[in-house]
Amino acid sequence: MSVFTMLILLLAIVYCFARGVADFRAGRRYWGVIGVMLGLGLVVMPMPQQTMTIDIPARTRAR
Repeated sequence: MSVFTMLILLLAIVYCFARGVADFRAGRRYWGVIGVMLGLGLVVMPMPQQTMTIDIPARTRAR
């Protein structure tokens, strides 16, 4: 995942939480719940990662 994609995702998370809190304060409870739940859904979404395995050879006894 590129840095640009992570930045856009972070901005979307902040927007969802901010909009949810603003809706709660304005008295729109259902929209507030939806905004906060979308923000939480984006936070807990699994991120694809590239993994690498390194095989370390076992020690051999020196005689």
